[in-house]
Amino acid sequence: MNVTRKKGEDKMKEAAKGRVQEQIVFDLEKYGKSKKLKNYMKSQGYYSSYCKSFHNLTKRLQELGYNAKIKPGKLGGDWTARIVIE
Repeated sequence: MNVTRKKGEDKMKEAAKGRVQEQIVFDLEKYGKSKKLKNYMKSQGYYSSYCKSFHNLTKRLQELGYNAKIKPGKLGGDWTARIVIE
């Protein structure tokens, strides 16, 4: 089966390390923004790890040349923050 891909898609996928980051990259490719961080979390006990992963992915995307930014949540925190490609 042949799948047609846009020229930068594989490059964006290279930034993802792990299942959650792959889901975030999928949403970024499809919608141009991620869901809120809380929607990717499976356990609140690992909140700080998810936050670190979220910020690391954003940094790697920026290093690859994407204009990725974290849009802070309602009260300025990471719980409802999103990654946005501008």
